Amino acid sequence: MEYFIDSYAYYSYGALLKLYQDKTPIDIISLFREANKIYHQKNKSDTHDLRVSELSEVIGFPIDKVYLNSIMDMVDELEKQHYDNLIREAAREISEGKNREKNLKDIAKYGKLMSNGKKKETANIVSDYKEILSNIRQGGIDREIIPFNMVELDSVSGGISRKEVTVIAGRPNMGKTSLVIYTIKLWLHEGLKVLFISLDMTKAQIIKKFMSSVTNINYTKLRQGTMTPTEHQKLIESQVMVEQKWKDKFWIYDNVLDMQGISNLISSLHPDITIIDFIQNIKRRENSREELNNIVRDLRHQARTENMALILLSQLNRVSEMRDDNMPRLADISESDYIAQITADALLLHYPFKLTNRDDDVYKLIVFFAKTKFAQSGASEIRFNM
Repeated sequence: MEYFIDSYAYYSYGALLKLYQDKTPIDIISLFREANKIYHQKNKSDTHDLRVSELSEVIGFPIDKVYLNSIMDMVDELEKQHYDNLIREAAREISEGKNREKNLKDIAKYGKLMSNGKKKETANIVSDYKEILSNIRQGGIDREIIPFNMVELDSVSGGISRKEVTVIAGRPNMGKTSLVIYTIKLWLHEGLKVLFISLDMTKAQIIKKFMSSVTNINYTKLRQGTMTPTEHQKLIESQVMVEQKWKDKFWIYDNVLDMQGISNLISSLHPDITIIDFIQNIKRRENSREELNNIVRDLRHQARTENMALILLSQLNRVSEMRDDNMPRLADISESDYIAQITADALLLHYPFKLTNRDDDVYKLIVFFAKTKFAQSGASEIRFNM
């Protein structure tokens, strides 16, 4: 397994090889069944199955491309399991002296249905089509897309997507948290609910950055307490707006460190957007790359279940600092190749002031869209109070 990017790649390869050797037609259902056989042989104590969507993602196999016979076989199998459970229940009641005649008739009826193996028609797409159509606003804007509400960014990607992962990555002090907090303010104005999980800065530091963004008061002034009386009054007035408008829409946690705690928070709060800063700091049992890959996979699965957008802030390794232009690349994401693989959008940040110390670069941030699933890659220059 050490030669594979993660466990799903390992089980997918094993299943594909076995199906090929057996000359079995390969589709997502046959792949799913064979991969689960291998998985349970290796993990006998685990009763859970692999997720078919993740297997499909790993090998790039379209989940809707299946042979009709595979679908029919799956339906038959589920039907037989259902009738078998009904027969067992009827037999249990007979053993307890309950409804003997009725249960005997039911056992005969369910046994006959099992032997017939009647085929069912597969569901059509009408209901799904209708639901997706209702999410597309007039004018072509998809409700599944959440704009950044910054022209410089939206002109490239249109925004972040619900049920998808967006990565914002950069070297330390390149503006990752500052950019996200600035966009949080804009999302809250739109009525969206945001969960911010900090695995790096303290809650107090995050709130001060948020105060700076809301009031346009320099963060250093807040941190050092060197505000003017007018600026201090502005802070007091901002508290009223936060209490009235955003009381149940913005949550910050700095004491939830593991996957289970994060998952529980998402399930209980149902945010529109969840931000984790930064993903490499999440608590792991073995601190391995594969474990981080599995955590990211589970987070994306929950994003799809909860219909939320997931933003992972990520560190970059030092390779970019060794290049002549110091520009970041997707391959520079620390620890996990899988993050770059599954993300819908990857934004890499470069803060020129860190290198130049020029006054005209203080408020400049360059955002590289290194990967965009639904748009073209590009770059934007934005200016705001870091």
